[in-house]
Amino acid sequence: LPSPAHTAALSLAWRLPGCPSSPSVALQALPVAAPPPSSSAARQLTPMAAAPVASQAQAVLRGRLCDPAFVHSRLRSSPDTNYSKLKYLVSSSVSEACNNSVLLLGPRGCGKGAVLDMVLEDLKEEHPDAISVIRLNGMLHSDDNCATK
Repeated sequence: LPSPAHTAALSLAWRLPGCPSSPSVALQALPVAAPPPSSSAARQLTPMAAAPVASQAQAVLRGRLCDPAFVHSRLRSSPDTNYSKLKYLVSSSVSEACNNSVLLLGPRGCGKGAVLDMVLEDLKEEHPDAISVIRLNGMLHSDDNCATK
């Protein structure tokens, strides 16, 4: 183990000239000044008045994060996404009246089911009577005979 003097020398060697030794030293050196008020309404803004603004911002963020249409909006526009590829595969099976299966593989929680649900939702709007969905779970259905019962 290096001695304390050796460690101090190493830490000094890695510190750039003019840089503070810690973030607290850097914060203490900063000048603190109140921002200039932009209007009379800004001067009268109290924590109680700021609460509705904060709750509105939380509501907007929560609405965007919890809305699948907003979260997955970029998936639908790009041709290279898994959504576009899966939609092409399934829609070609539907339009040609083929009886095909789809196996989606990926780590847990990566969005396989969410992308499939979006594709099926869009295709059911386009072909309302032509799509039948059978979902099988590999943990429940160990073989074909068990799955078809």
